[in-house]
Amino acid sequence: MPSLTNGEIQKALKRVKKTGKQETLLDGEGRGTGRLTLVLKAMPTRVTADWMAQQWRDNKRIKKKLGSYPAMSLALARDFPARLRWHDSEGTRHQDRGTHTARDRGRPF
Repeated sequence: MPSLTNGEIQKALKRVKKTGKQETLLDGEGRGTGRLTLVLKAMPTRVTADWMAQQWRDNKRIKKKLGSYPAMSLALARDFPARLRWHDSEGTRHQDRGTHTARDRGRPF
């Protein structure tokens, strides 16, 4: 699957503004390792764009909001999922590396 580019994001933002329909852009591969998605939603006065980390565990989709575009760039969003804490089906917390913001600490996911 091809990687997402800033040009594609800008085109999609314009398309969502014009149509008023929600759209999800995918970056990377699918199940297992997880992937990065950008969810575009049309609001009455603007279009919101939120980065989401998506992972499949036990045939269930787990999503976590990472931040908003353009405040969080594509490059930063690509690096961020590797630092997330994930829980498996037994509730065991998994952390690959990195630090977390105060917003992430103490929140079960």
